[in-house]
Amino acid sequence: MKTLILYSSYLGTRKASYYSDWLDAFVRCNYFDITALNIVPSFLKVPNSSKYQNPRDLHLSRHTTAYQLLYQSYTFFYRRLLPAFIKQHLLPSMRRMREWDLIILLHSTNANSMLALSSIESYLKSRKGKLLIFVGNEYCLMPEKIRFIKNVEADYVASQLPEKAAKWLYEDCTHSRIVLVPHGLNSKIYKPLRDPLSRRVDIGFIGDRYSLAVGDIERTKLAEYFSQNDFWPGMTKDIRIGRKLRLPREEYARFLNTIRGTIGGESGTYYLEKTDKTQKEIEAFLSYHPKATFDDIYNRFLTNYSNPVSGKAISSRHFEAAGTKTCQILLEGEYNGIFKPDVHYICLKKDYSNIDDVIARFRDNRYLQTMVNETYEYVMENHTYERRVVDIWEVVS
Repeated sequence: MKTLILYSSYLGTRKASYYSDWLDAFVRCNYFDITALNIVPSFLKVPNSSKYQNPRDLHLSRHTTAYQLLYQSYTFFYRRLLPAFIKQHLLPSMRRMREWDLIILLHSTNANSMLALSSIESYLKSRKGKLLIFVGNEYCLMPEKIRFIKNVEADYVASQLPEKAAKWLYEDCTHSRIVLVPHGLNSKIYKPLRDPLSRRVDIGFIGDRYSLAVGDIERTKLAEYFSQNDFWPGMTKDIRIGRKLRLPREEYARFLNTIRGTIGGESGTYYLEKTDKTQKEIEAFLSYHPKATFDDIYNRFLTNYSNPVSGKAISSRHFEAAGTKTCQILLEGEYNGIFKPDVHYICLKKDYSNIDDVIARFRDNRYLQTMVNETYEYVMENHTYERRVVDIWEVVS
């Protein structure tokens, strides 16, 4: 199948492992005759043109900062650079849109900005073949993403979310078929380099401190809890949490191979929205009250939130740990029905009430070894990116 893959690789994306993992898996798959094209200038960060803008019919005031003015100026400049880039680098491929049997838009094209995709929307609408879009970060920019999906009449929408949440979120995209495609394991990068029991660090974690606008701080609190407590004499830890704290995938794979266990929870938000309304309200409030706590945010915006739809889901991090045979202590959750509690991970209740049992299980070497080995085999058989790409082939062919 003659396939065009569009992706975005620029400053700020190269540490997002799954962006590269998906692209690598498609390129390696013999079912697709792949042409891959980076649709943005790789030497510049792609801005989110709606970052400081309000959704339709929502009027919010924001405290204007020097950074905001600088960001808006950069966006203005970037908007004018894109047409020149498209004319020079993309136009020949865009004019051949009707030659492709399948066009795939990877997560990186839309996760944090719709600017690049919007600039080639008319070309995508003129295609002859099918169009599949992987939606990235399904908790922000949803009005723009849904509008784009409808405008180009995408044939397939690949969602990381559980079925119920995905069907609700994209129910207005009537032309599109929803395909459930969670992340997976890149076994070429994330593999066990040493036996878990011989690793020097007991518990390790590296991750971002997410914005309060997402609606929960469960992962941050969990990292702080393990950082501040020693659960047995001589316990060793390497826990790092902060803003923009990510490692390139090879370096992160090496880190996982130095730790016996890691901690975490589901990704995403409990407050899935098609409008971004609540998220934008929180961001506007924080612009005036940057020192507000999560309790301030929760009490003001989320206590009386009616009928929330959960967008919590399994993430690539869970498969990466499994691929390196790193034991996972995870907060209770659904994990898309893929990971089972106390089978593929040690389940920690959200109030930490079973922490003694969790620690006892983790320190039982036989239990830990059995869990990581069985989880590794399970993921290798069912949940690699190679397996995901074959699943995509079976859908689109």
